[in-house]
Amino acid sequence: MCGIVGYVGRKKVVPVIIEGLRRLEYRGYDSAGIAVGSPNTALLEVCRAPASWATLEEVLREHPLDGTFGIGHTAGLLTAVPPKKTRNPHRDCTGRIVVVHNGIVENYLDLKRELTAQGHKFVTETDTEIIAHLIEQIQNEATAAGTPILLEDAIRRAVKRLTGAFALGILSSAEPDKIIAARSGPPVVIGVGEGEYFVASDVPGILHHTRNIYFLADGDMAILTLEGVKLTDLNGKAHRARNSSAIHWDPIQAEKAATNISCSREIWESQWMRWSSRSMGLPFKSVSLTPSRSEDGHVTVGEEVNVAGVVEIPGTSEATKYSPSPTPITTGGPERAAMILSGSAEERMRERRHR
Repeated sequence: MCGIVGYVGRKKVVPVIIEGLRRLEYRGYDSAGIAVGSPNTALLEVCRAPASWATLEEVLREHPLDGTFGIGHTAGLLTAVPPKKTRNPHRDCTGRIVVVHNGIVENYLDLKRELTAQGHKFVTETDTEIIAHLIEQIQNEATAAGTPILLEDAIRRAVKRLTGAFALGILSSAEPDKIIAARSGPPVVIGVGEGEYFVASDVPGILHHTRNIYFLADGDMAILTLEGVKLTDLNGKAHRARNSSAIHWDPIQAEKAATNISCSREIWESQWMRWSSRSMGLPFKSVSLTPSRSEDGHVTVGEEVNVAGVVEIPGTSEATKYSPSPTPITTGGPERAAMILSGSAEERMRERRHR
């Protein structure tokens, strides 16, 4: 489960996004990142940090960013503490396109092989990075054919090639003061203020700025600019005039309600992610965890997981083999469902029969 907050408007973008991520902390507090841009910059600036929005805020004090549009992301428990390169947002080869993503792209390995053959260089193993490169490739091909296309048109073509579920927030420095949001599965909400517009993965992230909300349906796309919000489907067909919803919740009440339901949502999403990952046929797929053992014998989360089916305990020669079934890892107290998946296709089928 992840939190997303994006903003286009006249305010300083970083404080708006950081505050939104703080209010969405219940959706994840294992990593946070932000990307911002302005009409005066050729590339989008990206900053990422481990742990929550608070750590990101500290990093931004030392390395401040500024812009007129941007998007932030906070990662949920299923990703634990990712290595630095796996944190959202992710960029294409040029650094002009940035993507944040909540969900899973089941066919990302096939897309990655295809894009690698076309010359793309990847710096992570994540499915999110594939989306940025796919959009870049589609725009490059259109430009080479003499028919350049807008960011939203490239995204429409890209999402038709994605298998899985996604909530996307996408920026391009080539088209400043614009955010594209798309939904196929996980929730996306759009906020309309006075000359400013917001995107988020849940209402509490933007409710302190506006009470006028659009709830995207599956297959919806929203194009946010300084001129307003345009809603279409993923084929580009504009929706008939749709009224926004007036939210009458108190922001504090909204945060409390969201926190109360997040546990149930987390359980549902963890089960969905587990079975979706299995369906991809991955020989070993973890959620970027490296356990380390404390003096009292508890296992705590470290940086990254060995992909050979063996988790090496940092600082020791000890290695623990894991079975094909999901293995909960104790983090000094409550268990986190760390979905360690391994084994051949035959082993996975045998496990399913046992279930």
